[in-house]
Amino acid sequence: MQVDTASGTEAVWWKRNLPFCGFRDYVFGRRVWCEGDAYYTVCKGAEHDERRRGANPRVLRVDPYLSAWLIRPVPGRDQCAASTSSEASTAVETVLVRVPLSLPPLSLPL
Repeated sequence: MQVDTASGTEAVWWKRNLPFCGFRDYVFGRRVWCEGDAYYTVCKGAEHDERRRGANPRVLRVDPYLSAWLIRPVPGRDQCAASTSSEASTAVETVLVRVPLSLPPLSLPL
């Protein structure tokens, strides 16, 4: 959506369709940088004028959203290792609680 070339910070928007749960959107700021042979990424949920919360009532905003990544090479191998930490409230638990309540009653043969 937008990039600040001075700091390298990006404004990012994603829209995902989660199975059984519907559409979710993410609006966040992301910064990626390199120190030595390691890459770091930090993402934090944000508001942005181009993607206002509630513009589409069928899409839920994931808030809060926090994510951090560390990607570095594995010594002596042609591989890399990635470590991540994240927190996101997708409201999946609310939707999953509603699913069993909306199913028709079971009729079991006796």
